[in-house]
Amino acid sequence: MDETYSWWQAVARGKHYVEARRLEFIELNQMDRFVGDYEAKFLRLSRYVRRMVTTEQDKCVRFENGLRYELMMQVAPLQERVFKTLLEKTKIVEEVKRLECKSRDRARILAKRDVDPTV
Repeated sequence: MDETYSWWQAVARGKHYVEARRLEFIELNQMDRFVGDYEAKFLRLSRYVRRMVTTEQDKCVRFENGLRYELMMQVAPLQERVFKTLLEKTKIVEEVKRLECKSRDRARILAKRDVDPTV
C-alpha cells in the first residue's frame, strides 16, 4: 500500500508540475528580459505545450505576442514565419533600439552641457 501511495503522489506531483509549466508558458512575456533570455525560457516551456505550438507559424505568432510592445510593433509587420529568422530579426531590432536609446541619452547629456557648462 505504501508503494502504491508513493507512486500515486509522484504521478500527481508530476501532473501539477507540467500544468504549472503550461500556465507559465501561456502567461510568458518578454518583460525586461533580453530577447535571447526570452527565447531560452520560451523554448524551455514550449516543451510542455506541444499542442499549442504544433507548427512553425504557431511558434512564431506565440513568440511575437510575448515580445515587449516596442519590439512587437517592429517585428510583427514582417510576418516572419520561420522561427530562426524571426529570432534573428528580433535580436537586430532589439540592438537597434538599444543603440537608439544610447544615442538619445548621449544627445541629452550634450544638450545639457551646452545649456549649463558646469555639467
